[in-house]
Amino acid sequence: MADAGISTASITSAYGLGFIPLYSARYDLVIFKEYLEQFTSTAVYRYLGTSEACDRNGRGR
Repeated sequence: MADAGISTASITSAYGLGFIPLYSARYDLVIFKEYLEQFTSTAVYRYLGTSEACDRNGRGR
């Protein structure tokens, strides 16, 4: 068992562990044009614009 490790906030949350961010990074989401109309793509796109997603990522709206 380790006293510390490198992980993401979502993984540590899933295991009920504490999380101290070491670095903040911004990512780009790329979806092929032919997949934009699929349910999973539109659901992700809609979620990213919600206040929940913005609050969760510390970005505000």
